[in-house]
Amino acid sequence: MPRIIDADGHVVEPRTLWQDYVEPEFRDRVIQIRRGADGKDEFWVNAERRRAPGDSIVAAVIPGGCLDPERTRTASWEDILPGSWDPHERVKVLDAEGIDASFLYPSFYLLYGDLEDPRLAVAACCAYNNWMADFCRPYPRRLYGVARCRFRILMRP
Repeated sequence: MPRIIDADGHVVEPRTLWQDYVEPEFRDRVIQIRRGADGKDEFWVNAERRRAPGDSIVAAVIPGGCLDPERTRTASWEDILPGSWDPHERVKVLDAEGIDASFLYPSFYLLYGDLEDPRLAVAACCAYNNWMADFCRPYPRRLYGVARCRFRILMRP
């Protein structure tokens, strides 16, 4: 019987990934999801806000989130589907869709992982890869994490 494989699945990195997995000396410079004074989630990298005020950072990872201008402004972390960040919920989605295995890529880290400092880039890659290994561990024959690396940055003179 043929197997159905999702070769381009994306997970949404939990908002605490970088604080939980990255080495303490880099935590203030890696990706951070902060809730602003207005109650909206903001995306920060290296102490720099990466989205304009008023834009929701999570709209891009919610099905149809960017099609509705109001949702684009107001979507919050709580609107992200659990199958995006919870491996047990992800497998339920795979079962419902008839998918046997999935290769998983990042979402926010793919978009905003452009870290210039080589040591910071390595720390972020290690943190992401360790989290992804933990995410896939309960389902080793179904969930396959695609590792992140920063050779381009590391090879600069």
